[in-house]
Amino acid sequence: STTSLNGVMNIPFAVITVSEGAVFELGSTTTNTFTFNYATNVIVHQNAVVQDLTIEHKIYYAANSIITIHQGGSFVGSNTIVYTFTSLPAMSNVAANFSIGLSVT
Repeated sequence: STTSLNGVMNIPFAVITVSEGAVFELGSTTTNTFTFNYATNVIVHQNAVVQDLTIEHKIYYAANSIITIHQGGSFVGSNTIVYTFTSLPAMSNVAANFSIGLSVT
């Protein structure tokens, strides 16, 4: 199954579990960036995928967020850059960033 979110996730602290065989899409071909407004824990299980579909390939995570990719799980993007921020608005309060590249498996 596939779940897609466009633009902003605005749920105070969330745990997102991407189960085996599932795809979790962030953004779309009409979304510039994707922002998790609150600390989020994303868990990607074996044979599951998180995919960056944003135009700019930029994802903003609140500080203290966690991304866990279990063996056999993957993240797919196009030279995606992940930014962490300390307060909203995210783009004005970036604390750090790192490049994921094309994929993490």
